[in-house]
Amino acid sequence: MDSFAIGIYNLNHSPRHPMNATDLRIQDGGFHRCDRRWGPDADGPHPCYKVYYPVSGSARMELGGRERRLAAGKLYFLSGYALGRFRAAPKMDVYWLHFVADSPALDAALRRAAPFVAWPARVAEAWRSVLLGLSDGVPASPPGEFRLHAMLLCLAADLLEQTPQPVSDPSAALRDRLAPAVRFMDRHGARNPSLAEIAAAVALAPTYFHRRFTRAFGLSPHAYMLRRRMNVARELLLSTDLPVGQVAARAGYDCPFYFSRAFKKHFRVNPSETRLSRGP
Repeated sequence: MDSFAIGIYNLNHSPRHPMNATDLRIQDGGFHRCDRRWGPDADGPHPCYKVYYPVSGSARMELGGRERRLAAGKLYFLSGYALGRFRAAPKMDVYWLHFVADSPALDAALRRAAPFVAWPARVAEAWRSVLLGLSDGVPASPPGEFRLHAMLLCLAADLLEQTPQPVSDPSAALRDRLAPAVRFMDRHGARNPSLAEIAAAVALAPTYFHRRFTRAFGLSPHAYMLRRRMNVARELLLSTDLPVGQVAARAGYDCPFYFSRAFKKHFRVNPSETRLSRGP
């Protein structure tokens, strides 16, 4: 069993990380010819993780305060949350994929990973056929969709294996204790359940549950549900032609105007601008 296969097993079965394959949500992907116009209007953090496979040209990016160079033939992981300036030099053809982590435990683990990881050409070559399948966007049905998720799981597992883990994690047992509440929010978050309803899933008083959840996951229950709803909405905006009103409804909002305000507050751009900015 190679390191990637071992990584998948650890990702799904480690008691320290209550995660599963569905915790990684692919938002968008494709092929893009980047030139000197790429970047200036979109500098700054992006609310997702990125996989890049340049096939020609190069680019420079600022990640975590350091300048990084992307070269053709390698495979890259980039944390959009640490992104600063980025420019093609002078151009770059790249296959790209954006994804988010729905699970707060997995998201925290990925944020501990290095914001920039380069895999050698042999790894890129192993996934080349899957990456080239992004020519027309993210595959909407198997087997292409399954292969893309398999690649993403392998890369995520490798990232976690490369990331030093805390010697002790006092919140691990607490996260396990609160897992039923996370599952409840995953199932019912679109209707924005009350704190009391969520706390009842783990038989805790609402105020006490709120404090424990925030300590365990680094964000409040409301912030967790909001992030999931916004990620669902952003994925629909990027991958479908649904009207904004229908996107709002699927994300659990009755009022498209209120949804647009919440979306812009969360992502700093409105839904229409998000559609226009599609790309790596």
